[in-house]
Amino acid sequence: LTSATREELDTLVAKVAAFVRQNPQVPVLIGGDERVGYGKVYGAMVLLQQAGAPRVGLMSAPAELPQGR
Repeated sequence: LTSATREELDTLVAKVAAFVRQNPQVPVLIGGDERVGYGKVYGAMVLLQQAGAPRVGLMSAPAELPQGR
């Protein structure tokens, strides 16, 4: 999010807000990987909540099981 301009962030919030108004119970999930810092993920969650997303969560990949199980 730090590389996004204020205008881009405002546009994202407006689009999410419009979608949430049409789909008020939709959960919004954020996906990322270890290269994304906690602060950026937290910032994205705050923006989504400001846009009116009722439930914001994190996606995760299932843990890989060791071979032979």
